[in-house]
Amino acid sequence: MEEQGVQFNGIVVSEHMINSLRGTKPWTLFVSIIGFAFSGLTLLAGLLMSVAGLLLPNEKGPMMIGAGFFYLCMAVLFYLIPSLYLYKYSGAVGRFLNLKQAFEMEAALTYQKSLWKFVGILCLIMITLTILVIIALIVIAFVVAKYF
Repeated sequence: MEEQGVQFNGIVVSEHMINSLRGTKPWTLFVSIIGFAFSGLTLLAGLLMSVAGLLLPNEKGPMMIGAGFFYLCMAVLFYLIPSLYLYKYSGAVGRFLNLKQAFEMEAALTYQKSLWKFVGILCLIMITLTILVIIALIVIAFVVAKYF
């Protein structure tokens, strides 16, 4: 028994594929909205920390400003950008399911590729930073041990 589906340039998108997309669309939308919410909360925390750092009269002010800036960067890198790609993917999947147009499926796959490329680059950066921090801690430990 042959499965019914939609054909694009000789490629058949089966009913099972369409149902899989239909099943994942609400979850990708949900996760993207949760990501936007956490992005907003983290941005707010970063702004509040920066403002608190400006209001502190002692030497702890610059440290608070630095921590606030760190939170702002993390909000954008870890929440906002991936959530935006995921939201665009979810929208393109929804349009594909409604319109059955090949360009909507292409857009969805492009957003998905961009999301995973961004996550992969972010992972490589984090692994590199972790290795550099470990090396720096080892060097600092040897330097401190030499003088004590």
